[in-house]
Amino acid sequence: FKNGRAWVTTGREYLLITSTGQILRRMTFQSIQEWGDAGYLFQAASGKAGLLSRDGEILLPADFSEIQQPSPDLAVVTVNHPRKKSDGEIEDFWDHGVIDKTGRMIVSPGAYLGLEALKNEGPLFSEGLAPVWNNSASGAARQVYDPCAGFIDTTGTLVIPEQFYRTRPFREGLAPVLTKIPREGGLSPEAGEWGYIDNTGKMIIAAQFSAASPFDRDRAWVCKRGGRWDAAEWAMIDRTGRVLTDFAYRPPEDKNGWLVPKEERITRSRWRGNLAIINRGDFLNGLASAEGKVLVEPVWNRIGEFHDDAAVAVDTRGRDERGNVTFVTALITGSGEILVRDKYTTICDFRDGTAWATQRRSQGNGPYKNPGWGLINNRGKEITGLDFIRPSWGWWSDESYLDPSVPAFSGKLAPVAQAHDYRYESEYPWFENSWGYIDRTGKIIAWHEAVR
Repeated sequence: FKNGRAWVTTGREYLLITSTGQILRRMTFQSIQEWGDAGYLFQAASGKAGLLSRDGEILLPADFSEIQQPSPDLAVVTVNHPRKKSDGEIEDFWDHGVIDKTGRMIVSPGAYLGLEALKNEGPLFSEGLAPVWNNSASGAARQVYDPCAGFIDTTGTLVIPEQFYRTRPFREGLAPVLTKIPREGGLSPEAGEWGYIDNTGKMIIAAQFSAASPFDRDRAWVCKRGGRWDAAEWAMIDRTGRVLTDFAYRPPEDKNGWLVPKEERITRSRWRGNLAIINRGDFLNGLASAEGKVLVEPVWNRIGEFHDDAAVAVDTRGRDERGNVTFVTALITGSGEILVRDKYTTICDFRDGTAWATQRRSQGNGPYKNPGWGLINNRGKEITGLDFIRPSWGWWSDESYLDPSVPAFSGKLAPVAQAHDYRYESEYPWFENSWGYIDRTGKIIAWHEAVR
């Protein structure tokens, strides 16, 4: 039961009942599930989706191919229907509409196109507006090369008229728009020039780019005029359109060519502390200031988040004489200074000014001399020797890594064992191994010496 309602089944029927056993609704479904707080999403015997209220009243009949969960107060509905192409061939086509959290239709399916691009990419409406366009061969009188894209508000009203060729979501008060198509052959990021407008439709940054991404922290990534959006021909700009870097990079959030990532991914992809990620492709990440000055060249496979003013960077492009991957690991400070480059194979994230570091390979002891882990501070200075591993009975914590040998703090202490002579297969590990507890200053708090 939830809020006094529950579903039960008898044969093929679903029954909505109250906590007193009163039957509110009988229906035959393929499935039923919660839909926000307003009611239930059901899939009818036909396979199409509809909505029911908490009392079993039909909010939307089962006319839709898909109804998404509300995010946060609005949801996309989809209707699938066949349409005839210009060559006479029949193809599947999807129209999208918008409903509110009560199931009330805000935008009827087919009124606009463009909503499908937002279904899985963060909130449906951004800053109160959603990009739409209408060049459907089945519904629009306009030609596909006419300006037919704008923005609607949460009531479905077209508040920024259809004066563009494509529109993308607002972020930080600006939205990318495609303003012209210099050649025929279809609508694509390569085919037009992109600029940025404010929420009144006023052009703030003139259309001059082959592609454009959303703003984050007053910075955006744009592709140079005539450039390829899938090549390293992007630069970072500010809110005035001033170009801050060379057109020599990829958008940091660009994964497999998808330029409008989920909202929560943008900041994480673009920034490390106050520094901007610069990217030239897979395994080529560096750091620049917010003004575009390159501080760390883009040679790193990955650059971690800053903890205690230190980020761990790893380069795995190299190979040793046997063809095995070599790990070049370094610390980078918040000012872009590189520390202890290639001294350790692995450095864990910092906490309270310390981190575990090792020269061993993950899951193994070679090829470096020292097989253990030790504590270092956020300037790369060793606090202990690389003498420790996690004992087999040691606890796990939120400081867990792929290599199970790394010790882990739980509170102020970490259980550690002597790395050089630890016996993993011991029948009596408590007696036959040297182990104890260490604090973050490197001080041994308690120690048990192995009995041989």
